[in-house]
Amino acid sequence: MTSRFDFPAFQAHPALPHRHLQTVFATLFPRRFERESAWRAAATPREFTMPDGDRLTAILHRHPADPDLTRPLLVLLSGLEGHVGTDYIQGLSTKAFAAGYHSLRLNYRSCGGTEHLALRMYNGGLIADIDSVVRQLAAEAAWPIVIIGVSLGANKVLRLLSSYGDSPPPGLLGGVAVSPPIDLAASGMALRQGFNRTYDAYFLRSMKKRLRRKLALGMNSPDEMTRFRQALGVRTVGAFDALITAPMGGYADVGDYYRQASTGDGLGAIRVPSLLIHAKDDPLIVMQPFEQRAALLEDNPYMTTLFTDRGGHVGFLQAPSAPRTAPWMDAHWAENAAIAYVGWLAAQAASGSGHRMKTGPRRL
Repeated sequence: MTSRFDFPAFQAHPALPHRHLQTVFATLFPRRFERESAWRAAATPREFTMPDGDRLTAILHRHPADPDLTRPLLVLLSGLEGHVGTDYIQGLSTKAFAAGYHSLRLNYRSCGGTEHLALRMYNGGLIADIDSVVRQLAAEAAWPIVIIGVSLGANKVLRLLSSYGDSPPPGLLGGVAVSPPIDLAASGMALRQGFNRTYDAYFLRSMKKRLRRKLALGMNSPDEMTRFRQALGVRTVGAFDALITAPMGGYADVGDYYRQASTGDGLGAIRVPSLLIHAKDDPLIVMQPFEQRAALLEDNPYMTTLFTDRGGHVGFLQAPSAPRTAPWMDAHWAENAAIAYVGWLAAQAASGSGHRMKTGPRRL
């Protein structure tokens, strides 16, 4: 049994050499999951009530080959404006099922058509919701839990794990973060640059759609409803965060929100085996925050990092000739690596190697 996680290096698809092509291709051409009949048959709707009464919805896929629920359960977290049906969330879930694992696709507050179930809306620093879901799931069965997040959800994973410090909850096996914005201020600045303004407009359209649904419901306070109407006129995600996300999340202002919600130096406090995947050419999440914390990553024995030269933001579409080490793997390299890492974690746990180990190579 190796004590290091190794995975074939990323080889970008030759037709997608540019970071923006890698970033937008999956969104423009999402996969079809109709053939995943066993995965669909295993789906069960779930609902989790938060301490303040807001409710989160989810879809749980229990693998029928593990009725005793002893195999890993993957809690899957989407990025900005994502939901249980987002392509990469379904991709991770179907691969988890093919590998023999359970998975939970989780909607954040007011996402995935659940505006009527929550007065509050999600934000990048609202990790208490994830903690609550993890603890409720851990109380239900002995399954080892791995939290996997993508983009904003990846930062949530790292932020949550760092908050646990030396006292992670029982049953938490590890975490995976794909393209995490560990410095939200830097990512917000990147959104305002050049072609990235296209992404900014894309996210903002989705945010405004949610606000219109919240306005139609009329559930919120008069002050919040006024803010919602004002926010329909903003022109950037940053302005939306200043008017809606920060005050509704209990932050002093948008700068305070970005500071508190970012993982930043918290990378050094993580005490659960974790895999961090990021492309150096990511147009939305610049490398500088990672480079500034190279020593933290190198010195933390719980962190495995896979930094690639190419891949864009949550792209990582690999060449057809690239090696695939399991039959369930496809062109989505980061998803393949995430599920493979879960298998490595489970094997380490079964061998008695435990959590406190050097977990893999650093490629910064």
